[in-house]
Amino acid sequence: MLSEELQIISNTSANMKKRPFPAKRQAPNQKGLVNTPQFMEIAGEPNASIEAVRQFIKKQKRIKGFYFPLVAGDNQDLNIDLSGTARTMLGLVIFNNLELTADPADLPKEITFKVNNEIIIEKLHTMLLSSQSIDEEYYFIPRPLSGQDDIKISFNGVGKNQDIFLAIYYI
Repeated sequence: MLSEELQIISNTSANMKKRPFPAKRQAPNQKGLVNTPQFMEIAGEPNASIEAVRQFIKKQKRIKGFYFPLVAGDNQDLNIDLSGTARTMLGLVIFNNLELTADPADLPKEITFKVNNEIIIEKLHTMLLSSQSIDEEYYFIPRPLSGQDDIKISFNGVGKNQDIFLAIYYI
């Protein structure tokens, strides 16, 4: 075992003396370029094309965060702007700085969430969509998007001024 390892080391050393740097391999019809893959393997296809990589990336989950400084009372129709490339909303999660330390009475009593005037969530308590209440990464509510969507969220019955953080997951 030890003699095999020493043999490998000596062969490597001998090869290094002959050529200290590996020779560049040229790709066909591309003079001067090193023949190394520029893109990762996608779906078993080594050296995927740029277009294949773009299509792969286009289908990956994205997350956009939003910050809403809420005042006591009602906060109606706060805008949510997603990327124009958003085609499917996967879900959302809500977190606020009072969630762990405050009296639940201070949290917003109701959330209403609309996508293109379709009411997705209506009069649901904030705690039910918070990171503390769901077992998954986000609350799964898939919806198709067009890229020019009118997305609004309302927080009603806010007990005191606070910051709310919202993460929207989409493709």
